[in-house]
Amino acid sequence: MRKFEILKQIIKPYNFKRFLFTWIGCTIFSYNALSFNFTFIGSEKTKRKAIEIELKDLKNHSLNNKTINEIKNRLWNMRIFSQVMVRKTKKNHLVILVQDRWTLIPIFKATSGGGSEYMAIGAYDVNFLGHYFELGGQYESLNGQPAGVLWYRNPQFNKNRLLKIGVDLWSINRIRFFFDGDGEESFYYTLKRNKINVFLEKSSSNNEFSQGIGINSERDVLSETGLSDLQKEQNDEVGFEIDQSGETHSPYLYFTWGRLFYKNYLVFGQELSARVDFHPNHFKNRFDESTTGSYVSQNLNFKKYFLKNRKNFAWNFNYFSTSHPQIQYFSFLGGFGEVRGYQDGQFYDKTSWQNNFEYRFDLTEISRFTIQGVLFTDQGKVEEDLSELIYSKNQILLSSGLGVRIISPSIYRFVGRIDYAQTHTRYMNREVSIGVQQFF
Repeated sequence: MRKFEILKQIIKPYNFKRFLFTWIGCTIFSYNALSFNFTFIGSEKTKRKAIEIELKDLKNHSLNNKTINEIKNRLWNMRIFSQVMVRKTKKNHLVILVQDRWTLIPIFKATSGGGSEYMAIGAYDVNFLGHYFELGGQYESLNGQPAGVLWYRNPQFNKNRLLKIGVDLWSINRIRFFFDGDGEESFYYTLKRNKINVFLEKSSSNNEFSQGIGINSERDVLSETGLSDLQKEQNDEVGFEIDQSGETHSPYLYFTWGRLFYKNYLVFGQELSARVDFHPNHFKNRFDESTTGSYVSQNLNFKKYFLKNRKNFAWNFNYFSTSHPQIQYFSFLGGFGEVRGYQDGQFYDKTSWQNNFEYRFDLTEISRFTIQGVLFTDQGKVEEDLSELIYSKNQILLSSGLGVRIISPSIYRFVGRIDYAQTHTRYMNREVSIGVQQFF
């Protein structure tokens, strides 16, 4: 009965005649390059070709339960459908019923504080014109200084589901806040960065291993442009002088092991990723004195998700290390992205680890929204190098708290996040953070 209830929900937007003609038409023109045919129903946006590309390497597989489950997993992992149902009707025929998510996502942010004002506006679509590639753009203004980013992602590059390509064009103006031991703002600078990032990724046929290569081309200028008078005065008081700008063209390699499985906003599985960046760098100080050097950065990340009775237990661990001397390449912990409850980027150095645990559970459903509760704890530490990270007796950062997620399963990655965190070490603070997307 459950299957037929899902079928009703998916077909509901259609009247009977439309459903009948769609079924007959799709059956007549079923894709014959596979060893099985399929009828694709329910989507008003996604092109049939995108589905064919996802399934074409299964052409030599028989339609047993294992193959059908793999088809379901692949369709869910595209993350552009809010409903997926696959049924075998004949020996070599499938009916694939889906419901599209809304994937054209507007971007708007406006914040102010500390004498600065920030605004961002843009949009992106991960299923652009139904062709299953991502295109997006964002304009930003920081105290009247313009910035922005354009990006492109194609997870079916050259009509191959195992090849992914991406291109980013960045122009960034960002104020970086630095804090003293009491958590008070100490000094500031503005990072202006022009950046081009290009990468190509190849996955194994079972999607449990991938490897990628890319290059980051960056030009950085550190200055006081865009800082308020108050922030400039504080820089003078503490004797902070901005004396670095640089240019780098950094190739990088990355690898991923494991596989995550998505069932709408729920996820299970595990994934280990490693990345190495090589930085042949040229930079100069305020006296126009030039220095060159070659540096390396490493990043290791592990994610594990358990799913039972629609409850998610999630674990995230991240290690980062760099030999780069410029402060904008350091690891920053705190705030919204690493250890909740502390000031954003309050702790920084060349080497760090962070650890996050979350327990996510559904509270209720209201109309088209799901309200999810979250219990969490975050930990982290920064030091000069790996030896100090392991043996130093400095207290780790530790916080815990609870939160609420407002999720719309029918809209791509629509998650409103509210977290309340209490810190327990180094710096006592309580913080409420509001953001979008799951924390990890």
